[in-house]
Amino acid sequence: SRLYAPLIRDGRMDKFYWQPDRSEMTQMLLRLFEADGLSQIECEGLVDAFPDQPLDFFGALRSRAYDSAVRHWIEENGVERLGEVFCDSLR
Repeated sequence: SRLYAPLIRDGRMDKFYWQPDRSEMTQMLLRLFEADGLSQIECEGLVDAFPDQPLDFFGALRSRAYDSAVRHWIEENGVERLGEVFCDSLR
């Protein structure tokens, strides 16, 4: 990560390096994917499949999944219906 240079000079701050273990990462993923309904077993599977990835990797993975779902919906329904769907959702 990037920090403001004067902050990282010796004596200016304490550096704390934290590498979450499997259990901590699973708990964080449960919260991240809570609205998506992923179970603890599914989150553990993600951690096991990508063991050395930071938390932001999983956030990007979630974002890509949403992007894919939107692209798939547009392919199925057409761009023409976007306005109709968005305008109806505002009512």
